[in-house]
Amino acid sequence: ALEAERGWDIFHRHDANGDGRISRMEFAEVMCTMMKAKDPGDIPRERLDRFWKEADVHSHGSIGFEDFLAWVRKYTSSWEEHGIASAVYSRLGMRRTSTSASDL
Repeated sequence: ALEAERGWDIFHRHDANGDGRISRMEFAEVMCTMMKAKDPGDIPRERLDRFWKEADVHSHGSIGFEDFLAWVRKYTSSWEEHGIASAVYSRLGMRRTSTSASDL
């Protein structure tokens, strides 16, 4: 329930045009928030591509809240305990030692 509320907050905060969907460009901003990066350019393109493919399961070019939440749930098993950035890195099999965008 709490992860759905947080997911809803993140989703709507980044749905810039208010159409109820997250575009690939908006998703890059979501990733900045989740990974504590300053700019989408700080996140490797391959990583953004991988996450987008996982989230946009129907290849529509945008995702609704249900698809977004399903994607978020893959990475949030430890969200409560460690924060979303740590959960994402943990899922990737990486250990993050700094919150600096240069570490991405």
